[in-house]
Amino acid sequence: MEQPIDIDLERANVAYADLAGTVCRCCGLPKQPKFSFNGFCYHSLPARMKRSLWDREHYVENYFAALAWLRIRFKRQNVEPLEQQQDIDRAGEVNRD
Repeated sequence: MEQPIDIDLERANVAYADLAGTVCRCCGLPKQPKFSFNGFCYHSLPARMKRSLWDREHYVENYFAALAWLRIRFKRQNVEPLEQQQDIDRAGEVNRD
């Protein structure tokens, strides 16, 4: 029964390292420390999912759910987040983090 605890601890370590980091795990672009994602990825999330990232008690689960949602969304659009961000920047819509 130790394996689930180890997996949960590993996931928590990854989530909190990402939170403290300066690179968005979803797209690889820079982000501010203490933010889960950069502005582009964060604003791509549904409002309810954005709010869930502020729930300290369930942050790890909510972070990985948001990350999975973003990856599915970008995969369905058949474009990498970085490419999509570059297309938006070229169109004149500047990303404001």
